Amino acid sequence: MKKNYSYIFKKKLDENLGVYFIITLFFAIGLAAGAFTIKGIDESQKEELVVYFNRFLQVIKGEKVNNYLILCQSLKNNFQTVLLIWFFGITIIGIFATLLVVSFRGFIMGFTVAFLVQGMGFKGMLTTLLAIIPQNIIYIPSILIIASQSMNFSLNIIKSKNMGIHESNFKKNILRYSSVIAVTYFIMCIGSLIEAYISPAIIKAMSTYLTSQ
Repeated sequence: MKKNYSYIFKKKLDENLGVYFIITLFFAIGLAAGAFTIKGIDESQKEELVVYFNRFLQVIKGEKVNNYLILCQSLKNNFQTVLLIWFFGITIIGIFATLLVVSFRGFIMGFTVAFLVQGMGFKGMLTTLLAIIPQNIIYIPSILIIASQSMNFSLNIIKSKNMGIHESNFKKNILRYSSVIAVTYFIMCIGSLIEAYISPAIIKAMSTYLTSQ
């Protein structure tokens, strides 16, 4: 049984290797674009961003963090992203739209990390490692998996139109597709818990060090 699962997994991986490569490539492009964008910002704007972030740290240091509110917002943001990718998957244009969403997620990640590292040096790198990376270890693979499922489903729609697949098969396929998306989203919820409860605690604990000269 274990060998069968390994064989199925390897077969699926080999069959969809091109899709995984394209999605990962677009995420990497977005990541690089976000990192390079911070270089295009002039020094005064960078300083304003650093000042704004330091004020944010001062607020966190002096006030109680509303973890539940952060959790709700994180769950909402991720749900909207997942729902958007799911919807694109059931449309023919979804292939291109999904790649744009993946690139945008990469852009946000790249911009955030580049800002912290360039604006705060070692402190920014430490913040990235301890407060940004943990939840994204879950978010990024999940988004890539969801995006690959979306692209595959869009491609299958195109193939089914050419092959005249019966509507009942389409219903089974969309149910299977939606189930994989739903399970992956629930995995992302673990990342939301980290983002809401662990990352703020780390930032709060580090806030004095981060705001010191």
